[in-house]
Amino acid sequence: MTIRCFLPIFFLFLAGILIAQSVTADSAARGKDTSRIWQTDMRISESGIPTMYPPNNVLDRIQFYQAVYTKSFYNTNLSNNGTAWQNLYFAPEFRNGFDPGFHTFDIYYLDLEKTWFYDCQSPYTKARYIQGAKEEVNFEIIHTQNVQKQLNLGIQFNRVASQGAYQRQATSHQSLRLHSWFRPAKLPYQVFLAANYLNGVCQENGGLSLAGDSLFKAGEESNRILIPVSLDNARNRVFGNGFLIRQTFDPVATTRDTARKGFFRIQHSLHYAYRKMHYEDNLSNPSYYSYISDSALGGVNYSSRLLDNEFALMRLVRDDRAGRVEAKLYYKWQAVLMESSLDSPVNAFNLNSHNHSVGGFLTYFGKRDAQVKLSTAYFTHGFNQGDALMRLDYSTVILNGNKFESVVQWFRQENAYQMQHFVSNFAF
Repeated sequence: MTIRCFLPIFFLFLAGILIAQSVTADSAARGKDTSRIWQTDMRISESGIPTMYPPNNVLDRIQFYQAVYTKSFYNTNLSNNGTAWQNLYFAPEFRNGFDPGFHTFDIYYLDLEKTWFYDCQSPYTKARYIQGAKEEVNFEIIHTQNVQKQLNLGIQFNRVASQGAYQRQATSHQSLRLHSWFRPAKLPYQVFLAANYLNGVCQENGGLSLAGDSLFKAGEESNRILIPVSLDNARNRVFGNGFLIRQTFDPVATTRDTARKGFFRIQHSLHYAYRKMHYEDNLSNPSYYSYISDSALGGVNYSSRLLDNEFALMRLVRDDRAGRVEAKLYYKWQAVLMESSLDSPVNAFNLNSHNHSVGGFLTYFGKRDAQVKLSTAYFTHGFNQGDALMRLDYSTVILNGNKFESVVQWFRQENAYQMQHFVSNFAF
């Protein structure tokens, strides 16, 4: 076992010491409630009631160390932690704008749109570490603290790695996310900030070679790492980064009475995401790539840059009584730049477009925590011109506090127009 395997254990031990020291000093010297730690996601900015929840760190039922099973139990993968995967459930997802379509490794990285924000009386650290056979590692650590009452800073780091059971199966994924919020004392303004960085490598062996397949069937080689494979120097590389800024401003100062009747909020969101995927094989086998015209293929590159700029006007209610209505109306502008190449600049092509869309939601809150939400989106022009979405969500609390949820979703995508627009932007 290398020194790298002990580093997460060392940081986990160090974090435990720091937490113990901060709790002891905080409770004894200042008497603060160090257990007051709350968390929430980005949806808090689109609700009149600032609902936050305490973290749930209870280990309940079966625990899965592979990240793919936290997303979907029924999926296809190579059973090696860190490899590409595919969900076996049919779960259509309408994304508001252009989608590059490469999501086989997204499960191992920290998404900006799913950032958690914290409000804690004392510094809070959470760590999880799993070490398995074949140098399998699943490590996660979160640290956050309030610098002042109006400012919080936090950091989250994930690492997933495995050596694999056969040759050329090693994987390694690292992801870092920074998050913060700022809320001035006497201004009806708040801002949420997040940034991420991701980097991963997944080796590809192309399966067992003919000789290796014969050895496997005959059972003549018990050590799988010695069985020959088809590719000796191929791998997928993933790289990405981005940032998210969301600002909210309540233009009219609200009192208790006006907040109960409803108030308006202006919101602005700016989201940038860059993602690059690169397949490389410096010792390509012409017979293995015989289906490709260029049998000397050494690399395939895909990269996408997306910039979303959204302006929204909302009517919210800061009261949990039944019968209230909340609404949002937005306009979004999206810039798209996608580039691809197959081993040679001659095969390079790109897509450069701008999307314009409008949409919003209307939510009704009834009795027994019943909630009905209607969401819509429509693209007026750009690469996704003509795309439309309508979604109806219903939820309520039934017997013994259990929650019932139902979703009906309809969407339309103008594939014919998109393909014509896409081809017109090719540069062969």
